[in-house]
Amino acid sequence: MQFEKSTLEKYPSLGKLLDVPPENVVESHDGREITLLRYIYNHPNLDSELRGSPKAILAAMDEFAAKEDFLISIGPDKAATMVGLIQKHRPKVLVELGAYVGYSAILFGSAIRDINTEDAEERSIRVYSIELDPLIASIAMNFVSLAGLSDIVEVVVGPSDHTLRRLHSQKRLVSGGIDMLFVDHVEDLYKRDVELCENLGLLDKEGCLVVADNVVRPGAPMYREYVRSNSRFGHSWGVSGLIIPGDIEDELEISQVGHLDK
Repeated sequence: MQFEKSTLEKYPSLGKLLDVPPENVVESHDGREITLLRYIYNHPNLDSELRGSPKAILAAMDEFAAKEDFLISIGPDKAATMVGLIQKHRPKVLVELGAYVGYSAILFGSAIRDINTEDAEERSIRVYSIELDPLIASIAMNFVSLAGLSDIVEVVVGPSDHTLRRLHSQKRLVSGGIDMLFVDHVEDLYKRDVELCENLGLLDKEGCLVVADNVVRPGAPMYREYVRSNSRFGHSWGVSGLIIPGDIEDELEISQVGHLDK
């Protein structure tokens, strides 16, 4: 891979990818996640700034991604878009498919808490972040706890389809129970899992948002076609963003449930 000099100066971690063929690039699950865990807990400002501060922890993760090793988290550019959606639509229950190291779960939990500070039913706000890999999930759980968000954010370990069915059977997710669904796991599973949520009735709420990451790179064409041709979604659109670190353009696909005939 090749990068502009200015990009490498801003994100020196990308130097590891220079002259590596794109098909040989490893982006995750190679030990960097454990290195990130040590990086955060060896941070000189761990107790004075990071502990209990979602914003500071996310900034430290961004610093690691820029200086040490690329992370497949959503990064600050797309994070700003997601926070804007949360502030506008004010979800109480958000489900995330693909927790990875907990970056977005921390972001979502913090944003939802911020808009519900005076809500008498604050205990009803919840972020379920579903992750297949138990080791990666344990790292995410650790960071969620460090951020002081364990009362809002729950990292749930297991395959996405099985976990969605289990949460539904346990009545932890009920019909119309999801206000926002963030799809960010395996692109080939996007369409399957959104259809499953529909079949379980979890998206049966007017105004419910379904947001999918990486629909351009690596790409999720079947999912994109499905949501854009689905009459249940009143509107579906793309928002361009950058994969951080690196000036690589990507897109968030945002779909909103329209009027529901009951």
